[in-house]
Amino acid sequence: MVFSAQFIRNRRASSSPLTRGRLGGGLWRAAVLIQQTPPDLPLVRGGVKPPLFSQPERLFRLLLRLLIPLLLLASGVSAHAETLVVKDINGASHNLLSQKAKATVLIFIAHDCPISNGYAPEINRLCAAYAPQQVTFYVVYAEPDLTLAQAKTHAKDYGYKCAALLDTGLRLAKRTQVEVTPEVAVLSPQGKVWYRGRIDNRYAGYGKMRLQPTQRDLQAALEAVVKGKLIAHPITKAIGCFIPTSH
Repeated sequence: MVFSAQFIRNRRASSSPLTRGRLGGGLWRAAVLIQQTPPDLPLVRGGVKPPLFSQPERLFRLLLRLLIPLLLLASGVSAHAETLVVKDINGASHNLLSQKAKATVLIFIAHDCPISNGYAPEINRLCAAYAPQQVTFYVVYAEPDLTLAQAKTHAKDYGYKCAALLDTGLRLAKRTQVEVTPEVAVLSPQGKVWYRGRIDNRYAGYGKMRLQPTQRDLQAALEAVVKGKLIAHPITKAIGCFIPTSH
């Protein structure tokens, strides 16, 4: 097979890093291998300049030119951010993977769990401190049998300052792998769980409560997020009321 010098120069010039990055190494090599010629390939064989391509080769290259834009388009679509849209107890829609937030905090609670109820003031304190720093908070009722009316009453009684979600199907609990209430999952804008665990260490164990916590784990995680740092302890053990797993 013989290629003209102009053809080789054009093909090499079209090999941009952006295109290679989008297609990926293997796909790019497959696409370009048939288009480029090694520099040592003779341009003329036997002093006679043969046709550049046979009929099947021309058809193949035409098909390739049609396919590459489609592959690039598919590559761009797959890079779009995932969405996870839910409705709160008042009917408003929220995308839990919003690109406008530095992180999304899901605080799983239960209306009849005394441990999670005791954390309501701390939850409100953290909401007030970090919501202005582009951190979005939600309390999530991880209770299969809780009604919407009960959730609304509970949220009002405890004065939660953030939106409340009703997770009766435990979809969010399963996605984040939380096990008790209260337990927290801090999500990146792409949906990765950056932190999962307790709010603080007020409870050393069941029936073992400190007057004041000595470690504020959620606060430390959020401080790292807003400062663009890695979370030192991404997983901690939460103490609380167990979330049903048989639903």
